[in-house]
Amino acid sequence: MEPSATSRRLPLCWPTSLDATTLRHRLIGTKIAVEFTVEATDGKHARLGGVTAALVAYLFPGSTSSPEHGADTPLADAEEHRSFRDLHEQTTALGLTVVGVSSQPVAKLQDAIAATLRLDELLRLPTFRLGAEQLYERLTILIVAGKITRVFYPVLNPGSHAAEVLDHLTGR
Repeated sequence: MEPSATSRRLPLCWPTSLDATTLRHRLIGTKIAVEFTVEATDGKHARLGGVTAALVAYLFPGSTSSPEHGADTPLADAEEHRSFRDLHEQTTALGLTVVGVSSQPVAKLQDAIAATLRLDELLRLPTFRLGAEQLYERLTILIVAGKITRVFYPVLNPGSHAAEVLDHLTGR
């Protein structure tokens, strides 16, 4: 598989604000409240909690500029969105719903579902500051029947991350 444009620029040891193992242990098994929703770019709301089907929620910074720790965020966001879009048929065939979640206001986002930092407050997710903005670090959670069953963090290669998630789900 050809590496994505961003994977060639990312440092080998991606700095994270939270240890990946600690985050996984803390989140796996967490139930998402039935009433918890995120606002979509079309003004509708999507429920993350209380969903009986499986849901993949990938969190991305959604910034219009690059963070100081070296990732080309807008390009990485676009690559990650395309990777999930390109595998949409396979994920829906598995009965999954995939949503993109960002800390950016809906007005700034075009192609993904947005949320305020309420999700961070609920789950204490890793974030970073970029100027005055507080943004999610890139990670993906698998929610089955309203409970977190898997955490992918850190996401080092956004362009092939959807394939990594699909491989996990299909046991490849």
